[in-house]
Amino acid sequence: MRKAIAAVVIVLLVGTGGYLGVTYWAQQAAAREVDAMLDRWRASVGTVTRGRVDFDLWTRTLKVSDVVVQAGSSGEPRLRAAQVVASGIDMSGKATRIDIADLELTDAMVGQPGVRVQQKARNVTLTDFSARPLPARKPPATGLERARLWLEQFSAITAASIEIPSLTVTIVPEAGEKAPAAMGPSEYTYSNLVLRGVRDGRVAETTTDGIVLRSSVPGTVRELSGEIGRSTVTDADMRPLLALLDPALPQAEGYQRIYRQMTMGPYTLRFGDGGRMRIDSIVAEDIGLQASKLSLDDLVFLSEVTASPGGVHGGGPAGVPGVGQMAMLMDKMAGLYEAFHLGKLEIAGVSVSAGERDGAQIASIRIDSLENGRFGELAIDGLDAKPTAGAPFKLGRLTVRRFDFAGLMRVAATELSQPTGQQSLGSPRSGSPNPKLIAAMLRLLEGVELRDVALPDPKTRRLLRLDTFKASWGQLVDGVPSQSRVTMKFSAPIRAPDPEPFINLLAGAGIQALTTGIDVGARWSEPAQVVTLEPATVEIDGAFALAVKATASNVSRDLFSTDVLRAMGSAASIEIGPIEVTLRDLGLLDLVAAEIARPTGQGPDVGRSLLLQAWEKQASTQPDPGAQPFLQAMRQFVQGKGETLTVRLTPKGRVRALELAEALRLDPAGAVLAGFAVEATSGK
Repeated sequence: MRKAIAAVVIVLLVGTGGYLGVTYWAQQAAAREVDAMLDRWRASVGTVTRGRVDFDLWTRTLKVSDVVVQAGSSGEPRLRAAQVVASGIDMSGKATRIDIADLELTDAMVGQPGVRVQQKARNVTLTDFSARPLPARKPPATGLERARLWLEQFSAITAASIEIPSLTVTIVPEAGEKAPAAMGPSEYTYSNLVLRGVRDGRVAETTTDGIVLRSSVPGTVRELSGEIGRSTVTDADMRPLLALLDPALPQAEGYQRIYRQMTMGPYTLRFGDGGRMRIDSIVAEDIGLQASKLSLDDLVFLSEVTASPGGVHGGGPAGVPGVGQMAMLMDKMAGLYEAFHLGKLEIAGVSVSAGERDGAQIASIRIDSLENGRFGELAIDGLDAKPTAGAPFKLGRLTVRRFDFAGLMRVAATELSQPTGQQSLGSPRSGSPNPKLIAAMLRLLEGVELRDVALPDPKTRRLLRLDTFKASWGQLVDGVPSQSRVTMKFSAPIRAPDPEPFINLLAGAGIQALTTGIDVGARWSEPAQVVTLEPATVEIDGAFALAVKATASNVSRDLFSTDVLRAMGSAASIEIGPIEVTLRDLGLLDLVAAEIARPTGQGPDVGRSLLLQAWEKQASTQPDPGAQPFLQAMRQFVQGKGETLTVRLTPKGRVRALELAEALRLDPAGAVLAGFAVEATSGK
């Protein structure tokens, strides 16, 4: 944006080129034409003065010295140039070349009246320049009106190129109540800034070979410095910004592109406390906005909030915004994100360090599309953190899909606007989140994925690994997802002794890590009012794999209500359908057999015989003939190796879910046999 503003400022000085036709044949006529142009500036800006005017008829060169533009008594903005030279002026008034010496612009930062911005350039060169006249406007009274004036002037010019060998931008907060407390003086120096193909508010390409920055920041950091490598902006279009700032202009439907692509890098920052940050490259594509989704009132509100340390509308003490103000601010910011469009953003090679050992690296941060305030996909790759205090942490990839950032800000604004004690963040007694808040948060996101996460176990210092974690949901009913799936695979180091017998069993067999895979999916069909588990699986390497398929009927929409009483009432009518359980032996029986045989000093075969005897003894006490298919299949499962046991439960009649849950608590086997017909098989 600073590049565009700098270009506009340059053009404002050289507007004479478009109006000096044949009248430049005489010195006196040239002076009159310059004064006529300055008169138009006086009508739109304020005070305009000039020094000597010289015109060379033979070389068709015009020189104007000591040009000063100043806005009324406020002095904002103040534009000055030591000399403007227009060369090669043709009969139409177009100049082959314009050179400006010692250009300087001082103005208040838009939205920050307590901050002054000064731009200086020793030399500026424009080629093939021309400008069309604009109707006079009343002098701008606000920062937004001044920004509109610059954009209008910029849209009126044409130039093959605008070259600035060196541009220095200095930002200085002035002492007083309006000055931001967390901001110190800053300076940015642009090297070889070039704009090409300037026409009708568009720029084909803007480049700079580098930017050097220096700033002081109150607090522990104190000061910072840095450099930005070559930066390029292609296909810039300022007309959508002008349409936003001028309500009289027609508002186009949909998003209007401002930049086709922006690239920069490397980007390095050094902090006064010894910290350092580096970014190898930043690439952004298809940046635009929808002016119809924004209003000048919203922009004025945002500028007032950020300009004043105490804020407006109920700001808190010591510059801390009040709760009501924060709620309004978040709501307006949500609207700003909804009006903003981004095709793609990729930040590569991020490294941050706070000392010799404390630091973190990120291979890349990527955003694929931002529209209506929602990110299509946000991904972080290759995070490696090594803090001085605390454990190191590695993350292969974090992916967040369909994240509604504007919606999150509106949820926060709604929470802040609630009276004290009525927020939904949690129950005062239980501390558990309110169901309505959970439903609101689920609407903001459609899926999360983690890959290759590693961090040390606090007890053993051995690495805990999360290979994969995927969670997705959709088709919300009253804010609750009616379909979801969670997939996970992780490994954790184990050792004996352990309070859990199963862990001791694995560790005793020489297994050093518990590797587990989980995959659970469920969906609800509203027309059939059926919930299907499709399926739920758990697999532990070296032990077993378990899969469960099940259905439940009479599941009405009320079950998904955030009204707890309404949901509980609906749960009473739910009926359990067919259930299928599959258990595959991946070595568990060998582990159990070896453990049983250990006291006898015998091998696993002896242990398996002892296990079978114990099972048959227990099975003989079961008189219900309905259990026999299961007992026979289980006998074969225990005898074999690598067997798969499949058990199917078919309801004998209506099996109410709540009644079954209570019966299982009292007598699990009796509840199953009373409510279901049992089929069981075992085989390879």
